[in-house]
Amino acid sequence: MSAAEAVGANPFAFVLAVTFAASTAFLTPVGYQTNLFVYGPGGYRFGDFFRVGRPFGCSSRS
Repeated sequence: MSAAEAVGANPFAFVLAVTFAASTAFLTPVGYQTNLFVYGPGGYRFGDFFRVGRPFGCSSRS
């Protein structure tokens, strides 16, 4: 909140950006530690995380 006030921006916009970024953590293998643990040994590709994480992210927002 103080960062938004320091630059003269709306604090709600900052909160919204952080909320959106946190909700998309499942879309990439680098978004969460456990994703990285299975990324290499499991033989997953970057797109696999997006394909599975996208519906999960959408369902958790509704």
